[in-house]
Amino acid sequence: MEANLERLLNAVTSALCEPLDTHVTIEMRHDVFRKVCNKKDLPLNTKIWLEKSDFSDTHFPSGWSDAFVNKRGDQRTVIFPIAVQLFLARSRKLYCIDGQELPRRWIEKLSISCIKQTH
Repeated sequence: MEANLERLLNAVTSALCEPLDTHVTIEMRHDVFRKVCNKKDLPLNTKIWLEKSDFSDTHFPSGWSDAFVNKRGDQRTVIFPIAVQLFLARSRKLYCIDGQELPRRWIEKLSISCIKQTH
């Protein structure tokens, strides 16, 4: 769970340094995301809107949606609500040493779309 949560926090932090309208896709187990955002029934392939209060205080440190993005001291903040979509994607093709293609597997991913403002 910790690795998935760290991946999510890193994605949000790095998105704060990108342009003001950002779409980030990460690999993350859906059950972990449902637990940390206190939503038990998040459907697949449907865009949902989450407020800051939807994210558990026990899993997200204070100020997780704010960052100083350059040496001048510009601060960026995520504007809530943010759009999140859970989906399944296929793994890339892999081959055995003898050239046979291995079966592809399903990978749990989520996409986050957010808008930020600079202070």
